[in-house]
Amino acid sequence: MSEARIVVWFSCGAASAVAAMLATLTYEQVSIVYCDTMESEHPDNQRFFDDVEQDFRFRLEEIKNELSNYAYGKQLDGERFPEWNEIAAAYAALDRVITRHDKDAE
Repeated sequence: MSEARIVVWFSCGAASAVAAMLATLTYEQVSIVYCDTMESEHPDNQRFFDDVEQDFRFRLEEIKNELSNYAYGKQLDGERFPEWNEIAAAYAALDRVITRHDKDAE
């Protein structure tokens, strides 16, 4: 049976940086993985990512799914993905329809 693998998810946040640090102090072999969504994140995430790699001497392993990684509002294969406010508005409209339907059924 193979030895268990320790994987820490790094999210470009302080809590995950601390978790990564604690894991490397506790275990000999640790994989620190970042799911690359940088394109749709705040620009400061890249600075923090770089700082953590340099200051803590971590090797952050970046993984990325080219098919699903997109910035909101960006076009992919000619299709524009909706912005968050458009999604929220659609949910609100759907909620009004469901609520109206429930009231009519009473």
